[in-house]
Amino acid sequence: DKIVPNFPTTRRPAGAPYPAFVYDNKLYLQNRHNYLYTIASDGKVEPFDKIDLMAVKGWSYLVDEGTVYVGTSQNGIYEINMTNWKVTAL
Repeated sequence: DKIVPNFPTTRRPAGAPYPAFVYDNKLYLQNRHNYLYTIASDGKVEPFDKIDLMAVKGWSYLVDEGTVYVGTSQNGIYEINMTNWKVTAL
């Protein structure tokens, strides 16, 4: 499947980037319900449910080796360990 379910077609504020990051040769996209999807180089889209972001509501991502940092508009900064999928507030 090459469709990301519930992917927002409009952004607030207008023109804001979509929450996304690249890790291990895959593009990770966050939909409006805070679920992550991976997009492989061949275009294959798959849900990625190993990381629970429901309480995080990520707005932006920064990748540093095996760690992904999540910036939010209301909940501070979080760290995702991409080895064990643990999400921790900083």
